[in-house]
Amino acid sequence: MREGAAREARNVIPTVPGVSGSLDMQQMASILPSFIDALTDAVAVVDREQRVVATNRRYREAFGDRGTLELAGQPCQQALNCPEGPATPGTAPCAAREVFDFGHPQRRVRTVHHADGTSRRWEGSFSPIRDASGHLTHVVEVWRDLSERTALEAQLAHSERLASIGILAAVEKRERTGRGAFLDIAAFDASLAMLSYMANIYFATGRSSQRLGSAHPTIAPYSAFKTKDSYVVAAPFTQTFWRKFCTVIGREDLPGNPLFKSFSDRLKHRNQLAEIIDPIMLERSLAEWLVALEKGDVPNGPVNSVAAALEMDQTRARGMVVESSGPDRPRTLGTPFHFNFQDEAVFEPRFRPAPALGQDTAAVLRDGLGLDDRHLQDLVTKGVALTSKLSPDAGTLSLVTSRFPPSLVGRPSGEDDPPLKGIRVLDVTRMFAGPYCGQLLADLGAEVIKIEETRIGDPTRRNIPMVNGESTYYMAVNRGKKSITLDLKHAEGREVFLGLVANADMIIENFRPGVMDRLGLSYTKLRSVKTDIIMLSLSGFGHTGPLRDKISFDLVNQAMAGTMAITGEAGRPPVRIGFPVGDLSGGIFGTFALVAALHARQRTGKGALIDLSLHDLMVSLLGHLAQTYLMSGECPQPMGSAHPDIVPHRAYEAEDAWLVLAVPTQELWLQFAVAVGRPDLIGDARFHLMADRVKHRAELDAILEPIIKQCPAAQWIENLAAARIPCAKVVSMGEALDSEHAKSRGDVISFDHPVAGKCRSVGMAINVDGKLLLAPLPPPVLGEHTQEVLGKILGFSEEKIAALRAGGVIA
Repeated sequence: MREGAAREARNVIPTVPGVSGSLDMQQMASILPSFIDALTDAVAVVDREQRVVATNRRYREAFGDRGTLELAGQPCQQALNCPEGPATPGTAPCAAREVFDFGHPQRRVRTVHHADGTSRRWEGSFSPIRDASGHLTHVVEVWRDLSERTALEAQLAHSERLASIGILAAVEKRERTGRGAFLDIAAFDASLAMLSYMANIYFATGRSSQRLGSAHPTIAPYSAFKTKDSYVVAAPFTQTFWRKFCTVIGREDLPGNPLFKSFSDRLKHRNQLAEIIDPIMLERSLAEWLVALEKGDVPNGPVNSVAAALEMDQTRARGMVVESSGPDRPRTLGTPFHFNFQDEAVFEPRFRPAPALGQDTAAVLRDGLGLDDRHLQDLVTKGVALTSKLSPDAGTLSLVTSRFPPSLVGRPSGEDDPPLKGIRVLDVTRMFAGPYCGQLLADLGAEVIKIEETRIGDPTRRNIPMVNGESTYYMAVNRGKKSITLDLKHAEGREVFLGLVANADMIIENFRPGVMDRLGLSYTKLRSVKTDIIMLSLSGFGHTGPLRDKISFDLVNQAMAGTMAITGEAGRPPVRIGFPVGDLSGGIFGTFALVAALHARQRTGKGALIDLSLHDLMVSLLGHLAQTYLMSGECPQPMGSAHPDIVPHRAYEAEDAWLVLAVPTQELWLQFAVAVGRPDLIGDARFHLMADRVKHRAELDAILEPIIKQCPAAQWIENLAAARIPCAKVVSMGEALDSEHAKSRGDVISFDHPVAGKCRSVGMAINVDGKLLLAPLPPPVLGEHTQEVLGKILGFSEEKIAALRAGGVIA
């Protein structure tokens, strides 16, 4: 039953302009059709004498065939297959012929039998409308199709992924302390957390990042280049890759040009550099550039459509498109998680289509709560629960009813400790995705030891802008860690590393596949030192598939996973998402996988090797857009701020600023039309239902755009918010970070850096029991904790540490 729809249909009637008090039949007949036609459910309005005043289009379409009526799950004495046929306005509908107490409406179920032998079941609710004196005048019937399946919506908001991490971390803590936790996670907080290094740029310079298409705010060149026939992305994000890129395009002279020598030089002269490079890129086709850039070892990729991304060999090889169970075996998105456990067991998820409404109610209540059939039927009769005749897929639903096992002996158990207190992580990652994963683990309470090479450390330490010689980019994703330097190519360096492994719980690495093996640090070797060690291997395309050795960067992954092909506006060059969504998702999904593996180790005592691919993650984020293609073959296109299936849903220009608004339901459409002063739109056949508005999108926008532009954004936001319409002003990054709400939520934090001084950054978006999770340490300077870690954890003497430093093993 759609109680919200019933309430909306009931409440909207007395608020029609020009109508007040009790409504007679003529008034009702004149104003109701336009309102109830905008509702997605089948609706009829019946007067006191059980005469139909109005029905909507959905009702007439649904009950054009005869059916049977059930009351509280039992067939009524009067059937709907009566000689008079289906109900029409002015006559009593079959549902109303069943005598019932108007003051106590009850749930009914209709079964409509169609000529082709099929049938559909509808659930009805009956809501009374009373006049000012309390006398009943009409009843609104709202019928919902019980045969409709819930659409598969695989795309998770960042806040939901952070919630998953928080839940697993809280479970980990519960096993140590026996205490539960309340998690407060806001989408607003998560959105600010995603700003990462761009927020640090703002804090350091006062400049908000602007829209740059496919370009990067601190790296140039880094974008989608127009070729002879298409677009190709190239991401020479280090000095080495910059030199290789210049060699590929035949301009070996550029690295020596003072205008383009360093990161800051190239950024300062971005336009002059584009004038040189853009004509060169137009000389060859996409295919030719892909071959040349790959041969030259430069991160690159095509700008794939959603269809191309889903059909490519790498996507298939990684199992990111699977056939689900069911008679038609529809395709759907797979999982990006690949676990290889200590006993060589591999995590193999099972897939099934999105369930029908109530498909698993009986199974869950019987198996999970032990309810018998009588109790279950009683809940159904009262409308507390809803069941379906479809059975759960055998083998795809499992319920864990056993208690959690005892905590591991010797683990800290302070009640106020953060969730991962006592967990030690070795972070052998660099750049962005891996370090962000380490930072999240540090915020959750783990001790994270960042292991950096001895010359320059993490390459992002050189990224601009700088504060007293320290990179704001580096500081954005390395808060809360300890830094040691160690040369893993040196035999003694590897020996030291293995000593740390023996005292650690987790390892994160993001080298190209095969590098750890060549260093003599394969997972098999690490497991021989610590049998239950958990290792996350995070790479661009994973350890399997034809692209396993391809160089990756966020721009490349956005292009090849179809993201850039659906971002921006139609007919314009490809645009990347403004923040590094692939890298940030790598950190989030990596944290999720590690905490899940830690929880599994609590139960089994076994470690795991996790193979996580940024390409897999980006494909998984396509969500409902991917499902649209997999089910229909229709390839999504870029739509700017608009939504393919919801209208209106976009950015509109107000008198003084831009604002966004979304009208995702039929009920909100009623209120929106009134709020913008155009209630007549409700009765316009072009805009009756969501499908109509999608079809006539351009016509509706042509009506709304001049209306929205008449008033300031603040006034629209006040009016629309009063009508419960989701809306907001489009603000700069600086305005978002400096907002009162961001301050009240603790989204912006301060710390004292040993070199950079007082700094601000964005914090963690997980609040547990009223406390923000936040690692106490500032981002470390290179090698700041080498002496401490080697001395306290491995027990090295000062003499041995000095010898390692003299031999170049540490710095």
